[in-house]
This record gives sequence, C-alpha cells and structure tokens, in this order.
Amino acid sequence: MSTVDRKFIPLNFTYNANMSSFEIFAFDKRKVPQNIDLWEIKDIHFGNLTNDVNHCDIETASYHIKKEHKFNLNAPKTNIILESASDNLPNLNMTLSVLKSGVFNIKWTYAESREARQAPFEVPLEIVDPKMEELSTKKMIADILKINSPEKDTTFIVTNGNTEIFTLKQMVLGKYFNYIDTIAHTADGSRGVMGLFGRATTNLFLEDGAYAGWSRDVPNQKNESLRFPSGNSYGNHPFYMGKD
Repeated sequence: MSTVDRKFIPLNFTYNANMSSFEIFAFDKRKVPQNIDLWEIKDIHFGNLTNDVNHCDIETASYHIKKEHKFNLNAPKTNIILESASDNLPNLNMTLSVLKSGVFNIKWTYAESREARQAPFEVPLEIVDPKMEELSTKKMIADILKINSPEKDTTFIVTNGNTEIFTLKQMVLGKYFNYIDTIAHTADGSRGVMGLFGRATTNLFLEDGAYAGWSRDVPNQKNESLRFPSGNSYGNHPFYMGKD
C-alpha cells in the first residue's frame, strides 16, 4: 500500500468464510500490526509473491554479485554477474568500462537469454557512439570504483581520488518495474544536480520533489509542480529527488 505522504506499507490479509470477506492488515518493518486511517490510503497494490516483486520491501529483491563469480577490477573493462535476492528476477550481466575519453561506462543486459524476456533497448550507435572499444590505458576500474557488500545488497561507489562522486545502491530491474537507488555526491555549497532527463521548469537545478522519468516533448507543457504524480509528465514513471 502507498500513502498520500509517499510511504509504502506492507499489507497482509485473511479470508473470513463466515462473512465472505477479506480482512486486510497493515504491518511495519518489524511485522507489528499498525492502524491506518482511510484518508491516508492512496493506492493498494495487489500481487503474487511467487511471481511479483514486493514494492513495499524492495530489499527482498535487490541485486548482489553472484557467489563465486570471479572478476578483475585491475583492468579497464570487466564483466560482473549479478543475481537477485528474489527468484522472480533474472541474473544480470553488468559490464564496467573505463573509456579513453575519460567516461566510466556501466552497461547491463540479461545474463541468460529467455524467450519471454525482451533484451534492454539500446540507443543506436548512429545516434550516440560512446566508442566502447577505445579503452583507457592510464586508469583501471579499481582506480575509480569501490564495491561494498559484494554478497548482499551490493553497492558500487564511483570515486575521484578519495572523493565519492556517485553511488549505485539498491537496484531492481524487471520487465515493467525498474527501481534504481542512487546518490550523486556534490561539493559543499553546490546548488544541486542538473541535466537529468528532459525537464520543464524555471529552475536549472533539480529541487526536492516528485519527478517523472520521461517528459512529454510538447512545446506548451506547464512547469513541473514537483508534487506527486508529476502532473505534466507521464505520471506512471515517477521518481523522487531529495538532498541530504
């Protein structure tokens, strides 16, 4: 269940045969029942735990480096196999590359081919060619990447010297549901982050609020309100931006 103040609360239910009705209960993270006022309820999501991802407890489906998988960070390019804590999600093949241009490229695709699963869409090289074959001869992956907790809830931290600049935390990649938890580390006094997706706003930097991943490319769209569900965009692709 999601609430009007953007909280996700796991639910459980029992069937009352005498009343021919379902009784729905809310729990906190400690599995302790709690009371929910009806006015707080925004959406109730129904699913099957044997087939779906539990959106209220996303850590149960997060990815980690596959056990006993060997990879080499002392090279400009390497492949890492990630597996999910949930049996409902496929293994991923993550390719890390330090390019000659200075770009650190992270690319993923499914590790095993599945007939019912489409391969991720890639931007054609005719439009954007990152020159992936031109690897750095000066820097290795280990020079700019730290990996924490490789066997559970793996976190990738991109650094510049001793300074952390980007953190890739929880990640769940499904067919219709992508959840990516990241941190862009900015310098003290920075006004924030800019240049993320196409935006319609009067502020160059992203403020705290609710956004959507894909804005409508039309000239007369209104400026973003930063309130759920991101009124001028495709409201079914929201993400939240906040500063610590």
